[in-house]
Amino acid sequence: MRPLRGFLDADYTRLEGAFNDVGLDQARALEAHDLRSRILSSGRRIENLETESSLTKPKGAGFLSGDSSSAVRELRYHALWGVHSACVYAVYDGVEHEDVLVGHGKVRYRDMLYSSELKVGSIVPYSEVDLRANSIRVLREVSHMLRCLEELSSEGRRVDYVLLDGSMQTNLRNLAGKGGGFKEDSEALAALRKLMSHGNLVGLVEDSHATDLSRELGFDYTNMLLFDVALSPGEYMTDERDGVFICYLKLPSKAVDYLPSRTASPLTVRWEFNKKDFRDDLNLLSGIWLSEDDLLHPQLYPIRVTDYLTRKLKVGGILDSFAQEKGLDLKYRVMREG
Repeated sequence: MRPLRGFLDADYTRLEGAFNDVGLDQARALEAHDLRSRILSSGRRIENLETESSLTKPKGAGFLSGDSSSAVRELRYHALWGVHSACVYAVYDGVEHEDVLVGHGKVRYRDMLYSSELKVGSIVPYSEVDLRANSIRVLREVSHMLRCLEELSSEGRRVDYVLLDGSMQTNLRNLAGKGGGFKEDSEALAALRKLMSHGNLVGLVEDSHATDLSRELGFDYTNMLLFDVALSPGEYMTDERDGVFICYLKLPSKAVDYLPSRTASPLTVRWEFNKKDFRDDLNLLSGIWLSEDDLLHPQLYPIRVTDYLTRKLKVGGILDSFAQEKGLDLKYRVMREG
């Protein structure tokens, strides 16, 4: 130990040496042939997309997408939560229309509608805040989507696909695993199951740290990494879990005008479906994704819009302002660190 001074005399020599002890081994090289053999020997199939033929089918598919942002503030006596959910309706017709959101550029969707809701509340009893806050977020987002479905139906608008930003299988497992210990857990689970009863619910996952399938096949990597290596562009493999059909899909390169190469690299994603006969839907959605000139977001356009809309409200700042306005006591630690 050293005498305490008004500054930290860091031992930079020791710090540099510390990185020598960090394990960065990749164990063994991942080989596509080895992984494909294990996939096929497990009884699963690797299939191919037919995106070109799917886009020649009649267009006019109606989409409803949903997303949400949330925040929690733990105070001395209260735990406040806030959820901002957004839903977007759009009809894909393959024809270029003015992008009404940004005011320039073209998108292949028309009849764009949106709905935005901000809900706030407190968690009582004040326990398991983080877990319960996620159930509340799912409940508010899914309930909003169900109300929008009813409204669109009453107006005679067709919804062919409901797009969920994230994994329905992960949400199902997390909510069911709690055993409905709190009211919001069972309510969120019931709402999600009701949404899954819709004809075509699709969960679009940008990234996933799931390793269940990887471990089953004898590897120590994420499922996404394994299929990024194993699959060729345009191929996918399906894994059924908890009644959800999970597709690990390597989307082919697509044309983008703003890159020097004019093409983007293939992209591996996880898309989930609530029904067994999803192949035509997968082909159609993949074809639509390939027709969209956007590299910065791996989701379909309606999901990109809902993601943008949810970020327009800073939910955490709203909760902070409310707590300050009402004179609510902060937690001791927050007071000390402030």
